[in-house]
Amino acid sequence: MKKYNSLICCILILLIAASCSEEFLDDTANPLSEFSPNNAYSTPEGLDAGLVSARKWLRDGDYSAIPKIRTEYFWTDISYSSLQNTGTARDAILTLTPFRSPSQGDTRSYFRGPYAIFKDINTVINRIDDPVYESEAQRNEILGQAYFHRAYWYYRLVHLFGNVPWTGQELTKPRLDYETFTVDAILTKIKSDMEFAVQWLPETTLNGKVNKAAGNHLLTKIYLSLGEFDNAITSASAIINDGKYALMTNRFGNGPFANDPDYDVLWDLHQRENMDINANTEAILLAIDEVDVQGSSSVGSGSDRYWQPLWWLIPGCEYNLSNGEDEFEEKLGRGVSWARPNNHFNYTMKSEDPNDRRYSDTNWWGLEDFFYNKPTDARFGQQIQIEDVAIDSISRMFEFPRYKTHTPRSRPGNNSGGFRHFYVYRLAETYLLRAEAHWWKGDMQSAANDVNVVRARAGASQKTAADMSIDYIMDERARELYTEEPRKTELARISYIFASQNRDGYSLETISEKNYYYDKMQRTAPELFSNLQYKDQVYQVAPYHIYWPIPQDAIDANSLARINQNIGYVGADKNVPPRTEVTDED
Repeated sequence: MKKYNSLICCILILLIAASCSEEFLDDTANPLSEFSPNNAYSTPEGLDAGLVSARKWLRDGDYSAIPKIRTEYFWTDISYSSLQNTGTARDAILTLTPFRSPSQGDTRSYFRGPYAIFKDINTVINRIDDPVYESEAQRNEILGQAYFHRAYWYYRLVHLFGNVPWTGQELTKPRLDYETFTVDAILTKIKSDMEFAVQWLPETTLNGKVNKAAGNHLLTKIYLSLGEFDNAITSASAIINDGKYALMTNRFGNGPFANDPDYDVLWDLHQRENMDINANTEAILLAIDEVDVQGSSSVGSGSDRYWQPLWWLIPGCEYNLSNGEDEFEEKLGRGVSWARPNNHFNYTMKSEDPNDRRYSDTNWWGLEDFFYNKPTDARFGQQIQIEDVAIDSISRMFEFPRYKTHTPRSRPGNNSGGFRHFYVYRLAETYLLRAEAHWWKGDMQSAANDVNVVRARAGASQKTAADMSIDYIMDERARELYTEEPRKTELARISYIFASQNRDGYSLETISEKNYYYDKMQRTAPELFSNLQYKDQVYQVAPYHIYWPIPQDAIDANSLARINQNIGYVGADKNVPPRTEVTDED
């Protein structure tokens, strides 16, 4: 009887629960909660959370599982694509088109990605006055954070793609009427936004947020783009002189090499254990990525895989983890050579100064450092002979800055390069940006002084005012910032300044036919102009590749207005005059 009563009670409980469940599901007139912008962004915390996707894209935009930033090095003055796969983008004229992203390249991701996150950023900006704040500073810091992320990617967009659509409003329905704006119009808008932002961004931050120094660093680049060189010097100096930042000149931090006297401060600076610590006074802004932390990338940095040679396919070599921890494969990882430095980077710049520690035996991997590592090969342990590499010297064996590109494994079998942070901005670049501003103003001694600060830390010889040229400053950027800076973006920025200033025969009207980007490559990257064939393509580039093509599907989907195509690509004949000013309604 007790068992029967218990069974009846259980059935009644289940029926009541089912009735309540049905009532809950059917009570659409009085929902218990609702997710919408009206309530999600009704608090300062909600608005701040709306920027999570932007903070994440600061990493994933360049350094996802397959690092997109390699595409910024494919057709430049210091490097080119070198993956052995047939179909890999080498001939820019053939493979860089509006209709597809070139194989092994991510030009389209650099267009689509920013516009995807602008949706969230603009919602935060447009709803900035919805919450009640503790203070004006709390409101304006959130707004400044949003302005930074929008400005960061628009700065990249205009120098990768030229004239592009501007979107500054919250999207509440599909939009098919985007218009193209000039580079100057967008730079002017993001300059105004960042001038506001740097007043309110905090001195220090946590959780991947942006600080005041990062704001001034971006603002320096925008000022340079617009030819406001005095302002660029002021914003760069605000970082250099504020007492919080200094180049790392002495050994610091932890990690497996911390107590090894064969290593130096440059090595320490680029080790994952030392990038996000208080002792590192050079780091301004980092893209955060850590093993086994929610929100991190799925496989790690890919630094070994994408920047280092395909050494393990050289006859007499192998990558075989089943044999245990082989010293050679541990030092090099399992590279596949997606991008490689050219001869100018590896030999011309290297030969300038034998005391430059960026090329030291510890930091630099030279041709003499390659050894046969297959135990069954008769030459095991001997230096690799070039005749064994001649079948594919482009991808299998080349010199590179190992202190920048090698990241030890974070997990067993993770042979692409372990988890690590990435420098978005660091103080060495700030000095080089200020040096460039001085150069544009004709103050060669001040330019040399800033370049020499960076060179002194590397133990390199000091340069004079007579040594200063824009080519030399760009080469110094390459020595210091290889794999860190978006190289194509920065080359296009320099080209835009020359053209907008009508200097050295350049102009905005003819920038797609004659520009610094192309001319610099002609001086330092003969690989792109010598009919060099690798696999199925010839290395080739044209002046109009200063700007990548606007994806054709973006143009076609915009049925109620015209998004212009860049000169040199199919469809440019249908262009209409671009907008020359961004208004509050845009």
